[in-house]
Amino acid sequence: MSEKIIRDIGGCEVTITFKGHNDEDVKDKVMWLLLESFCDRIKAPLYQEIAPLKKVS
Repeated sequence: MSEKIIRDIGGCEVTITFKGHNDEDVKDKVMWLLLESFCDRIKAPLYQEIAPLKKVS
């Protein structure tokens, strides 16, 4: 038996699916996936093209 949660967050559809019992530590797995996703977005060309902030006097 699986349960699915679908939410629209910031214009993006986010789906979380829960399936049967797993011996793996789910919290660690989710944190690792979030960290990987964050790192991938930081390395994306869009973020590299943004001009650095200038100091306002």
